[in-house]
Amino acid sequence: MSDYNMMELFPLVIHSVYDEDFANEEYIKYFHQYRDTFPTEVVSNMGGYQSVSDIHQDIDFVPLATRIWEMIEPCCNEITEQFSANGYRGTQLQLDNMWFNINGPGNWNVAHTHPHSFYSGVLWICAPEDSGDLVFRSPHEHQLYGYRDSMHTIPPETGRVIMFPSHLLHQVTPNKSVEDRYSISFNLNLKVA
Repeated sequence: MSDYNMMELFPLVIHSVYDEDFANEEYIKYFHQYRDTFPTEVVSNMGGYQSVSDIHQDIDFVPLATRIWEMIEPCCNEITEQFSANGYRGTQLQLDNMWFNINGPGNWNVAHTHPHSFYSGVLWICAPEDSGDLVFRSPHEHQLYGYRDSMHTIPPETGRVIMFPSHLLHQVTPNKSVEDRYSISFNLNLKVA
């Protein structure tokens, strides 16, 4: 008699934090002032506006960036605790870069990864219904074709952060609403003591 088994190896860990009292007015005000002063960057965005990736160093943005860090700190602590449990004490996550995105109606982001980073994330500042989902694509997409789902979709939600391994291929679907969707993206790297 045969003994059949199946295992799932090497799961990817996605972290999520939600702040039901998240206030977005200061962020949106900052975004508009910045957008009116500086041209857009074009990286993965198809239309819309993307800031430079060092806004966390802008003295006017530091208090807002600090609030974001306070939101993601529990996720970062969990990751560093795992490193510590595996014998890598003193390993920390540090913010590498941060930028904001404004996706208007019809705007979207092509599939991409975040090279040279360990974990990446997005905070939805203002996310109207149907304003573009975050879609993760499996690194095993080719092998999974026709066998298992190879994509996972997360609808945006104002005040929610999603953190994910930076190598994970992802995209943002087109904004089908009539309003702008505002988000902040960031990358974290390891600091080994």
